[in-house]
Amino acid sequence: MKRKACIIIFCILTAAIYTYSVIRTGQISDDIRQCVQRCINVIIPSLFIYMVFASLIIQTGIYRFLFLPLVPISKYIFRLPASLFFVFVMGNICGYPIGASLIDEMYNNGEISEKTANSLLAISYGGGPSFLIGMVGVTLYKSETAGLIVFISCISANAVLAVILNIITKPGVKETSSFLTKPDLISVISSSAKSIFKICAVIVSFSVVCTIINDVLAGIGKDTGVIIKSFFEITNITNISQPSVKMLPIISAISSLGGMCILLQLKAVTVLSLKPLILSRIIACPLSAAFCILYTKLFKLKLYTPALAGYTISLEKGSSAGIILTLALLIFLIITTEKADD
Repeated sequence: MKRKACIIIFCILTAAIYTYSVIRTGQISDDIRQCVQRCINVIIPSLFIYMVFASLIIQTGIYRFLFLPLVPISKYIFRLPASLFFVFVMGNICGYPIGASLIDEMYNNGEISEKTANSLLAISYGGGPSFLIGMVGVTLYKSETAGLIVFISCISANAVLAVILNIITKPGVKETSSFLTKPDLISVISSSAKSIFKICAVIVSFSVVCTIINDVLAGIGKDTGVIIKSFFEITNITNISQPSVKMLPIISAISSLGGMCILLQLKAVTVLSLKPLILSRIIACPLSAAFCILYTKLFKLKLYTPALAGYTISLEKGSSAGIILTLALLIFLIITTEKADD
């Protein structure tokens, strides 16, 4: 009975989306075109080289020795073996899907347990400097310092989570060979290209959702709508018309979440459950915002623009609908990851 109800709901949703796509063909086509351009101009340049580089380090086994000089930090502060500390750092500085991709590779190779993989995935997640500093700092604020503040705020939130979570879960690595191995460069490039293609395919497919959200939020203020849409697809942040210092904590919180589209991209590159990661973001988002407020004061950030007056979110009817839509999709992601585990 339950299965029949799910099938009926799925069929109704499919028919509704198909009908909507026929009615809004022009707008959907424009949104897909923009998504493709975003993949070419932002996603591929900021992720592909990191994916190849990180995969090579894992295949050769260099990751087991690379961070040995940092053992005092990894062992006594973060409670991680040097090899896992490497994954934690790479996941935080190389782009959202990189950590998940590395952890998935180690898990499939039998180097870490599922428990360790899930624990590591919850903290090895963040936008790379070329993404956050470039997108938030240079593109939006015309200030690299603003982008740097968002970047280190997200890392700081994950660092606090790592210290607490690792005390509870005690992640470890299984016994592996201490010798370096020769990498298969062609397979590394090929697998990285496949992962990038999957990520871009998710982004393009998600454009239909973004079009629906645009229609739902049509009656509210532009920047309020942009903030809500950014929870779904983070690159929407660049469309904010009045960026200010007061908005940075909100942007940091969104960057710490990464957006629903990023979470779906992770499902494309890993067999692991995303539930621990999603739950960790509930803590990471406000933590990132708090660190952003602190760093903004420490850096004494000032933006000499008309936008300096500030920004407030208007909770009107349309924005309430957007918030409900965001929460619904979050719940949907948690439920589907639980089903995948069963």
